[in-house]
Amino acid sequence: MSTDDIFVYRFEEGHARGDGSQKDLLGGKGAGLAEMARLGMPVPPGMTLTTEACRSYLEHGFFPEGLEMQVRQGIAWLEKTTGRGFGDVNNPLLLSVRSGAARSMPGMMDTVLNLGLSEDSVEGLARQSGDRRFAYDCLRRFVQMYTSVVMGVDDAVLEEVLVRHRRRAGVDDDHELGWEELFAISEAMRQKAVEVTGRDVPRGPFGQLWGAVEAVFRSWEAPRARAYRKLHQMSGGGWGTAVNIMVMVFGNLGDESASGVAFSRNPATGEARPYGEYMIATQGEDVVGGRRSPGPLGMNEEQHGGMAAMERLMPEQYAELCGYMEDLERNYHDMQDVEFCVERGKLWMLQTRAAKRTGQAAVRVALEMCEEGMIDEEEAILRVDPKLHLERALHRQIAGSPPDAIARGQAASPGAASGEIVLSSERAVERANDGESVILVRPMTAADDVEGLHAAAGVLTAQGGLTSHAAVVARGIGTPCVCGVGALRIDEDEGGIYLGETFFKEGDRITIDGGSGEVFGEALELKDPTITGELKTFLELADRYRRLEVRVNVDSGEEAELAREMGAEGVGLCRTEHMILESREAVRAMRQVLLSTDWEMREQGLEELVNYQRQEIAQILRAMDGLPVMVRLLDPPAHEFLPGTPAGRKSVAEVLGISEEAVGWRVDALRETNPMLGFRGGRLAMVYPQIYEAQVQAIVEASRQVQDEGVRTRVEIAIPMVADPGEAGHLIAVINDAVARHLYGLSREADVAVGVMVEVPRAALLAGELALEADFFSFGTNDLTQLMWGMSRDDASRFIEAYRDQGVLTEDPFEILDRAGVGLLMRQALKQGRMVYPQLAAGVCGEHAGEPNSIRFFEALNLDYVSVSPYRVASARLAAAQAFVREEQAARSGEAWRGGLAPMRRQSNGD
Repeated sequence: MSTDDIFVYRFEEGHARGDGSQKDLLGGKGAGLAEMARLGMPVPPGMTLTTEACRSYLEHGFFPEGLEMQVRQGIAWLEKTTGRGFGDVNNPLLLSVRSGAARSMPGMMDTVLNLGLSEDSVEGLARQSGDRRFAYDCLRRFVQMYTSVVMGVDDAVLEEVLVRHRRRAGVDDDHELGWEELFAISEAMRQKAVEVTGRDVPRGPFGQLWGAVEAVFRSWEAPRARAYRKLHQMSGGGWGTAVNIMVMVFGNLGDESASGVAFSRNPATGEARPYGEYMIATQGEDVVGGRRSPGPLGMNEEQHGGMAAMERLMPEQYAELCGYMEDLERNYHDMQDVEFCVERGKLWMLQTRAAKRTGQAAVRVALEMCEEGMIDEEEAILRVDPKLHLERALHRQIAGSPPDAIARGQAASPGAASGEIVLSSERAVERANDGESVILVRPMTAADDVEGLHAAAGVLTAQGGLTSHAAVVARGIGTPCVCGVGALRIDEDEGGIYLGETFFKEGDRITIDGGSGEVFGEALELKDPTITGELKTFLELADRYRRLEVRVNVDSGEEAELAREMGAEGVGLCRTEHMILESREAVRAMRQVLLSTDWEMREQGLEELVNYQRQEIAQILRAMDGLPVMVRLLDPPAHEFLPGTPAGRKSVAEVLGISEEAVGWRVDALRETNPMLGFRGGRLAMVYPQIYEAQVQAIVEASRQVQDEGVRTRVEIAIPMVADPGEAGHLIAVINDAVARHLYGLSREADVAVGVMVEVPRAALLAGELALEADFFSFGTNDLTQLMWGMSRDDASRFIEAYRDQGVLTEDPFEILDRAGVGLLMRQALKQGRMVYPQLAAGVCGEHAGEPNSIRFFEALNLDYVSVSPYRVASARLAAAQAFVREEQAARSGEAWRGGLAPMRRQSNGD
């Protein structure tokens, strides 16, 4: 670092708007303070230590050269500005120290207030303020904050000190303590710090300041902060945290003082009127700490806490605050969350940032700001987060405010579910058939749990991550799921589970929230999602800016009807094996086909399959009425249909009327070492073409049936796991022959397209030859990613975090499409395919199809559609619109996007 580097900016020297925004340099809080100062709002004097100083400290282990001198110069300026001295025992200057990364995240250091105060200067503060109790309250707060936040003493240890002294004084709350008790508490907390850490709280002001600054810098590497950055793919720009040092203003200086938090609009509903809370005679942490009940800002808000509204008690300050929030909205063109303080009647603005909001509020604010002319339609579309706002808004949610969670895990599949705990898939099916709502609780799920996953209202696992089997299947079928709950222990002997120290027996009721990863120890009331009102209007606006079609992955007519309500424009994946696995009769028929040694019995099994799938596919065609429906022929390894236990083999033998030995011989013959790469998809049809012929018969007959009812049909048939053009040509011929045979003699045209799933790298590399045979491509990015990387998505969670921890990857390729590898294959496959067949249609039906970053890539590739689970249709519609808008904006600015081929490897220091 050069000695000329600037590490310290006064608030009025920075800015947060326009092309030259310094948010990455000054952090979110610092940039907000700078902007409020620039706008002439009453911000206490202060300065920001930049993120560059943090990066230097973390890289070298000590403060960069020049930082100390610049901070001391800043302190001297604050002393001159305020007429107080830092460490002056008679007229002390006190400061607050806060962290402030470019993006707010949990795990960063909490605020330290009243820094610079000591036993030597507390009487000076008492004389300065004319209130001795206030001065000693500030001392107690500083010692407690510094001991906890900077020195790392457990809050619970410090709370014990407070409780003991309140009991001794015979009071219920801290504000009832006199100055003598407050001083005694400060001394007791100092002693605790010495006992726990071997160090005393520094008494000198600069010792306090450098300790706090160092703690802020170190907090960037706190485990929770690191985990948050990984979860939200925060890397590159904005790395490191800034430090904000501000002159203290006191909301606890008598009844004419207060502290509060305010929103320029209601963060729950989006209503365009100020919303928030405040407390008389308090400092900021009291408002959010929960020990005392705050009062509302406006008289229109619900009265609570026994405190009158700020609008009534402090009308001038309330009006001034509302005016500043209006100015901030106009400046930022977004809803703001501010912190403020009133010190003896004077309002001070302490922070502003874009407000977090519910999905309902996000949609309403975007629409209303667009109507107000504050933002245009493109910005309104970009303002709502597809995952954070829409996915959670369109699943069943917990009604009202939930209690505290008893455990947390990975938010694997959004939505809330409440029901009985069951410990096996068999039990889940049994209880669901009895009409009960159940939560399937497993260490982790496997293919054998498919029936249980479909039967359960929710899924809870101790292991696995966002791409585990449980998570992928649950998202695909719209079932809420929480995975990887470290506090979950299943005790089969006791017939129940432990969530932390609490035991629940099978049959007890719990609630899970797959959007937040929380688990609650009771049954909570839930509410259903709908697309109506403002959400409907907003999605219609987004659709006007969308090019990509959004189709849906469904396996039943009920799912197809739900998908139409969500705005699906067709079916991009109908998994015929899921249909079979959901029906005991269909599974039995499939086993009869695979296990019977008698051809007549096989024919009988095929006929039952035809009858079952005809009925199911007809329901889907009716629901879609004229929209495309892509049916994927049988894909999974054959062993998934077969009994896995001796008892299961015995039962199958009895049902099929053949010997157990014959069943065992056939099961053993079909057993595979690596089922994922084995006897599945098109390979099964190469050996048993009758299975695909039977499925085609069911598809064609279902189409004929609903056409007779007046329903229009557009059928697409996809062959899975194709690897060779010759294989594709052979199987397409088999399918076309079957289509022609079942349409023979009918005076109607067959609107049936036949294409291939591109999910094997060899198929992508030979796409030009495949396009000579196929009508369309459907990219199965789940398998394409697994085969490209040579790793199973179910096992990847064991080691993928190590790659991210060590800086090799920034993204999990099973969550966000690997643009450099899988993306390159897709690009080449499309280029080759469309050179041969310019009208070649192509879409994506893997997990990545609903992920916003991946959708941006698919838009750049000029794919025709993405296909997602029913509950992700709305968020995919928005993500596709946002992708189109961003591509158009990039084109207008002359900065054409690279098509998403940036590597997943880290480009700079940081996470």
